[in-house]
Parts: sequence; C-alpha cells; structure tokens
Amino acid sequence: MSIIKIRKWTISLLWLKKPIYLIRASIDHRAKAHLLIDFINQTNLETILNKVSIIEAFFSFVQTEQKREAEILITSEELNIDAAKYYINTSLKQGYASENSAELNDTLPKINLLNLQYLIKKQNVFQKISLFVEKFRGIGGSI
Repeated sequence: MSIIKIRKWTISLLWLKKPIYLIRASIDHRAKAHLLIDFINQTNLETILNKVSIIEAFFSFVQTEQKREAEILITSEELNIDAAKYYINTSLKQGYASENSAELNDTLPKINLLNLQYLIKKQNVFQKISLFVEKFRGIGGSI
C-alpha cells in the first residue's frame, strides 16, 4: 500500500470514530452538536433500516428534547407559560430571538420595570432563549 492510501484510510477512520469533528465543521451545526451526539448515543442505529427512518427518528428525538428543554426553561425561570411558548415559537419561526420585543417582556414574571432585578432577569431569560432557538432552529418545530 502506498503512503497516500494509508493516510487517506487513517484520516477516514479518524473521522468515522469522531463524528463530533464532522458536526462541528459546519457553523450551523455547532449549536446542534449535543443533540446529534445524544441521538447517536441513545439510539440503536443498527435497528433502523434506511436513511428515511433515521431522519424520522432524529426529528422525533429532537421534538421530544425540545419540548422537555422548553418546559425546564419555563419552569426554572418562572415564566408566563402561554406568553413564553408564544415567544419561543415565534423566535423559532424567525430563526432568532429578539431582545426588544413586547413578547419577551410578556414572558417575564411581574416585576417593577424600574427594578434592577428586572433588567438582570430579562437579560438572563433572553440569553437562555437565544441559545434554545439557536439549538433547535430549523429542526425542532413548535413547542
């Protein structure tokens, strides 16, 4: 075997062993890396017969994870449930979360707007929702 063939084989073997490199190679997929890795680790891919079934299983997995993480986010931050779901769904459709929107203010618990804690809470919630939207944008659907 020539040195070139050995190097190509070694490199391809390395890529097969470490799918995280492939996932993180794309900027759009970096936020979704943990979803893909969790899906690979939690699913027995040998039982799935074809590519279509793998894609369907992945989207089902993502929707379950999205709903679970949305519930955790809403309860941990004590957000208004209906307003938070509306804001998150709107942000998912747009592909980004908007910090200067009335919908974000509606999600927050009732705190005096002049209170410093309100601004801290708003920024914290916005950051968490932005990360959530980045993670599930284009693959999750609605919550």
